[in-house]
Amino acid sequence: MVLRNMGEKELYTIIKAWENEGIICYFITFEFETGDRQEFMVGADTYGYLVEGDVGKLTFQGKKFLSFERTSI
Repeated sequence: MVLRNMGEKELYTIIKAWENEGIICYFITFEFETGDRQEFMVGADTYGYLVEGDVGKLTFQGKKFLSFERTSI
């Protein structure tokens, strides 16, 4: 598996949840220093861990979220 690390620091995160017929989907959008944005669907545990405005290191593969390491809030 090849991991892509798309930058050491993001400007901010946007966190949102959608509910449809009792199913909740969690999404997090990361904005990079370049202004580019990437949105990922994540599990409830990751959604609960992140806070809007977090800064840190994001690791993902294609459109799949792998991890986020917070460096500051």
